[in-house]
Amino acid sequence: MKKKFDEVIAFLGGKKAFGITAGIIVGVYLIAGIAITIINVLGYRVDLSDKTVSKTETAVEVTATPAPEPEPTEEPEPSGPVTLKKGESVTMDDTTYCMKSCDTDYKLSGYSRKPDGYNYMKVEFFLTNNSESTKYYSWYDFDCYVDNVECDKEYSGSNGSKNTDSGRSALISVVWIVPKDAESIEIECEPSSGEKIIFKVK
Repeated sequence: MKKKFDEVIAFLGGKKAFGITAGIIVGVYLIAGIAITIINVLGYRVDLSDKTVSKTETAVEVTATPAPEPEPTEEPEPSGPVTLKKGESVTMDDTTYCMKSCDTDYKLSGYSRKPDGYNYMKVEFFLTNNSESTKYYSWYDFDCYVDNVECDKEYSGSNGSKNTDSGRSALISVVWIVPKDAESIEIECEPSSGEKIIFKVK
């Protein structure tokens, strides 16, 4: 009877020890599970089979966006010369230019050096200084082309070069020797701005 009692005590004692041991094991697995979950959340992967911990890389898909093509820009067309007739005017470089009069058969007093088949042509230009300072105007600034060939000036009949105050005007007279049978007569002037003015005589 005593032997059976001792066996029961031993059995109960073993169950008690087994229960404590089982509790410890369950606790360890629970803690390990929590730790693994935290590690996975942080981006690491735990492989219990080979006892390694590796960083889990998250694939990021990068889509290349092509650079926008620049829009074609149109180059500004070169501006042509300004063409004026008698009485017309244009303002450039703070000066208003106007061909006031034109005489293609001008009678120059005194001696004559024009060859046969040529006439004297006198043209008067009215220039107004619109700047705030004094400007110098000269009849040397004007060139005459007959049928695209430059003509000679007659210096004895040309005058009017002068300093012109702000808001004042100057009358410039220029005489050229031109062929009588000219088909086209043009007078060119190029202000300092670089844009050419053409006075159309014929």
